[in-house]
Amino acid sequence: MEYQELFDEVATPLLATKAKLKTEYVVALAAILVSSALAESKEKPDLLITKGTMKDPRDRTIYNTARLGTQTWMADNLDYRLGQSWCYDNNPSNCETYGRLYDWKTAKRACPAGWHLPSMKEWEELERTVGNEALSFMSQSMGGTDRYGFTVLPGGLREFGGVYGSIGRAAIFWSATGQDSGNAWAYFFQNGVILLQGSGVEKSAAVSVRCLRN
Repeated sequence: MEYQELFDEVATPLLATKAKLKTEYVVALAAILVSSALAESKEKPDLLITKGTMKDPRDRTIYNTARLGTQTWMADNLDYRLGQSWCYDNNPSNCETYGRLYDWKTAKRACPAGWHLPSMKEWEELERTVGNEALSFMSQSMGGTDRYGFTVLPGGLREFGGVYGSIGRAAIFWSATGQDSGNAWAYFFQNGVILLQGSGVEKSAAVSVRCLRN
């Protein structure tokens, strides 16, 4: 696939997500996506992966976990009802599958004791540990291999005002790192490529949360 064709394929759904992404950021980030897609994969096949579970003491929900390098991540999207958080389309069955969608302020305090919302530096450490092949992170429902047991699920997003979009197509995870007074950094999985530093997501939008052990 030629560069421009792939660029259009990547940028169009990002612009259509209604995630309050700034257009100039989408253009720059789509270019990153395309460059990554056309580059040689940097998987690290000899990585030791330790899978486990943890129980959230607040509601006794059990989550899968994956230890990758020195980090232990939840391998399920967080589903703890708190503050400004929603099930996609206000349908509880979507919470069961994809977890809840949180605005940024709520996301920063949503993880259970002993866990936290990861910073962008911690997301980037994960990529340095396992490589940049997004399909290895993604669940089979996203067309991935889930090689690392991270099981990225396309939970979509909720725009401020209650407009939902992109379920089944995009996975967007908050980081704890703010960008400016109105926006925060998020981590995107879209079209089989990792998008780093998905800038321009408004803090009032609601997306998924993955917690990292302290």
